[in-house]
Amino acid sequence: LTNRLATLERHGIIERERCATGRGWSYRLTERGQDLKAVCDAMGQWGARWLEIEPRHMDPAYVLWATTKLVDPARLPDRTVVVRFELRDEPADSYWLLLRKPQPELCTRGTGYVEDIVARTDAACLIDIHLRRTSYREALRSGRLALDGPPQLTSAFMTWIRPSPYAGIAAAPSARPSGIRG
Repeated sequence: LTNRLATLERHGIIERERCATGRGWSYRLTERGQDLKAVCDAMGQWGARWLEIEPRHMDPAYVLWATTKLVDPARLPDRTVVVRFELRDEPADSYWLLLRKPQPELCTRGTGYVEDIVARTDAACLIDIHLRRTSYREALRSGRLALDGPPQLTSAFMTWIRPSPYAGIAAAPSARPSGIRG
């Protein structure tokens, strides 16, 4: 990932800047990168239709990084809300989402902030929520997700994260490419 990001930066597609916490980097598309949006959208739609989620896509850190990209900053409160994720797939690790305007962040070390919400779940549940295979309410009701914190924040939390833009795309039935014989 580091090499890929460096290549994109070298070609002027992304720019990196130090995170507000002073630890790590955040990346944003340049004007040149924005011009690739239609291509990336088409590839995302194709992937949602033809590719399956593989075990390597279920890495909790990756899923939570992707979650930060789905946060709707316009819906966030005017203060930082800190959500600690305890993931059953990696019980020794915790992750923190710093939900704030203009850009949320994912941290892999304690932030020094007071945690507002503690979320207990796993990467598969988060993927199912992002792809609209289940809702936050269904995940809570079934026990796949637990949110501890003030009720006004835990209720609002579920409205701050949008589903994936590819969630509504139906997967294609699996088929062999033409010309291949068994």
